[in-house]
Amino acid sequence: MVRLGALDLVAIAATLAFAVPIGLFGVQLLHDGRLLVGLTGVAVGVGLVAIEQYVWTPGDVPQNALSALLRRLLP
Repeated sequence: MVRLGALDLVAIAATLAFAVPIGLFGVQLLHDGRLLVGLTGVAVGVGLVAIEQYVWTPGDVPQNALSALLRRLLP
């Protein structure tokens, strides 16, 4: 398992703040019998987390640079 730094934890927390309500709404719709819309909500929630964890974006460059700097300053 990969250890997450402080910035990584903040990023995943922000992503979860959006993904969890969407996923729960999808689960509620599934419970109400709205299969297609419910599965879409769950898929969007899971997809947000997966994209944040596994897809590299240009915004990761400053984050990676700051993480490297913090590792050097705080051993």
